Amino acid sequence: MLHLRIGYVVLVLGCLWMGVEGCAPPRPLAANPAALQGHSALDAQQAQVHRTAHSNNAVGLWAWYTHQAHTDTVDTDTLEADTLDTTLPAVDSLRTDTLDVRVPEAVSPEAVSPDADTVDTDTLDAPQPPDVDADSPEEPLRPLSLLPAAPERTLADTVLYRRAHPRIAENLAEAPGSFLYHLGPEGSPHGWARYGLAPHHVDYWVDDRRYADPVTQQPRYDLMPTLFLTRPSGEAPDGSAGAVPLSQQWRTFTPDRPLTELRYRRGGGDLQSIEAAHTQGRPVTWFGRPARFAATFGYGGRSTADTYTSTEIDLERQVLLRVRYQQNRFAVDLTNYSVRHRKDTHGGVEPAVPGVRASLFFPNQANVRDAARRQTIRNDLVLRARLAWTTTQPALQVTGGWTSNTFDYTPATETTRIRSQVWTTTVRQPLRWRQHQGALFAYTERNTAPRDTLATANPAMQSTRAGLRYTAPLTPTDVTATAQVHQHTDHGVYPTAQITVRRPFGELSFGELEAEARVATSARPSSRLETYGAGAFVTPLDAPVLTRTHRARLGLSYTRGPFDGQVTAFGHRIQDAVELERGSNPSEATARQAPSAIDVAGVSGRLRWRYAAERGLYAVAQATALEMLNATASTFHLQYAESLPDIYGRGRIGARFVLFQDLDIDLYAEAYGWSEFGSRWFHAPTGLLTLPQLTEPATPDTPIRLTPDGVMNVHAEIDLRGAKLMLSFENALGGTDVTPGTYMVPTYPLPNQRFRFGIHWPLFD
Repeated sequence: MLHLRIGYVVLVLGCLWMGVEGCAPPRPLAANPAALQGHSALDAQQAQVHRTAHSNNAVGLWAWYTHQAHTDTVDTDTLEADTLDTTLPAVDSLRTDTLDVRVPEAVSPEAVSPDADTVDTDTLDAPQPPDVDADSPEEPLRPLSLLPAAPERTLADTVLYRRAHPRIAENLAEAPGSFLYHLGPEGSPHGWARYGLAPHHVDYWVDDRRYADPVTQQPRYDLMPTLFLTRPSGEAPDGSAGAVPLSQQWRTFTPDRPLTELRYRRGGGDLQSIEAAHTQGRPVTWFGRPARFAATFGYGGRSTADTYTSTEIDLERQVLLRVRYQQNRFAVDLTNYSVRHRKDTHGGVEPAVPGVRASLFFPNQANVRDAARRQTIRNDLVLRARLAWTTTQPALQVTGGWTSNTFDYTPATETTRIRSQVWTTTVRQPLRWRQHQGALFAYTERNTAPRDTLATANPAMQSTRAGLRYTAPLTPTDVTATAQVHQHTDHGVYPTAQITVRRPFGELSFGELEAEARVATSARPSSRLETYGAGAFVTPLDAPVLTRTHRARLGLSYTRGPFDGQVTAFGHRIQDAVELERGSNPSEATARQAPSAIDVAGVSGRLRWRYAAERGLYAVAQATALEMLNATASTFHLQYAESLPDIYGRGRIGARFVLFQDLDIDLYAEAYGWSEFGSRWFHAPTGLLTLPQLTEPATPDTPIRLTPDGVMNVHAEIDLRGAKLMLSFENALGGTDVTPGTYMVPTYPLPNQRFRFGIHWPLFD
């Protein structure tokens, strides 16, 4: 309740700042058609139904604070169209990745549901709605929007904040080819691996900047709230050179009335979580030109006690401030995101009864080793500006950012602290000539020398990259090539490149078929942690190492009637791979370089039945098989081969139905499992996942390899007049006669039979 009250106090202050007009009660739809500008006819119809249904009930949190007679609900944020650059087609013609998620157009819930993301789309020729400023009637307002981080090829089929899965990592696990190293407790830095590549190969971007730990280069999507962000994309942003690209954007709100969204979660382990966002936008006439101004405030807070000692979230606070000003040929966006995340951690759980592994899953009896506390205090300030400097080319976009990151690790002894700062600049110039499209881009990142405990032998590091992206006009085949040149403080100059070919074959006699082929070479400089170490916790490499990854992927997607499926064959070679290897002491690790190349090949497939159906039964099944082609080349290769199971997969079966006319329910059970493997071990001082030891178990009483196992969860997602209720029963079989419990990372058990409740509630005015 404290988080909720804080959120509403700030919202009231926001209303006063924007003016009393912005907080006035809504007018009837019939008398105010302009209030729905930017919404579809379906949205307007739904809003009218919601208004009628609520007119006599005065329900909702907003009514508690304002005592108004009406509470308006909205099912989603609105879509914003740009006036320049390439035109994005309708929702399901966005070329959803054949290797990711694709919803059939005929019954796509994204096409008819307000759950769609707010994505800045660049449309030069798209017709714009009239928006004439009263002071300048001769100049219609067509606000110039900012470029998205990457093409809209999402890894999730709906917005994350209306899903039962609580955080980004759990949703990423549903993407084909994915494996999640789930650490169990809420707020842990789970590791996401895809197509056989380790979690530290993920290159995570938010808008035009990388969002990673400055010292470890670990992607920090565990610090991001789902309410403030769009769905994750599996496409590489301009400037990314990672082997596993991942990007998101801050949501863009363009309401004509004040909009408030709440996401609240409660459940086992004393979980309490609140995320709130409030935005207001209005036409203005500043500097003698019509424009649109919008301001957004977001707040998040979370705490848990969880089931085992030294696993609770002691403190988490997230604050987002964003202002946006858009003219017809100029736009600027200022965003500040601050997060403080303090969580207890440990070096693993020991069985309560020596020699009896099952006793590890009794939280009241089991003991934890090396209890400690991890804290991250981070602030990101980003300024983006876009200018249409010529009428023949799309607008230029420049982004500047500053990051301050402080990490504390406090074991039983003194606190270890690292303070870092990162400065970034991104320049993007989309290009178009006749039917040819492309972009020029450049990205610079300067990581200042860290201060405090681990400042020894840690100089400043800088990397710069520039490149060109080109799309050939070979309709219906889509050929996109990207080439970059990099310069790094430790590695000099080196290139990366990627080429992707997509070909839809349309309706054939046996169904609809689409193919995609991709070949790429990427590079990953060794992180500051791997290069210079971390005191007694991490022993560094002998010299900086540049890891090169050469990848190839071929995918086919198929749709026929109620069935749609895809199969992807992939392979990669990693040269000079760098991994952390944990020592006998859970707090110690050593950075090691592979003595020779690592070769991996595999295949991933998914089959869905009636997945997009609005009513009735549906099912999904997917699996991935991996093979390391040179596993016996060295001990390092054996460790790497043991880090992922040879076979893993997941399935989902559910039903969508309506109760009492207004409860739209999606009830489903999902299960995921894996074959025998060694997994990775969690290194608490750095938050990284390390290679396993081949001859030494995580604890004396646990096996060296994980046996084949699995987890089953039951979820219900319920639409109720615009609000979304989310109920979850996680690890339903844990602690029963079927299984005493399980873990995916040795000695970090998943909580048994944990119940969670959540609600997402959008409110207008």
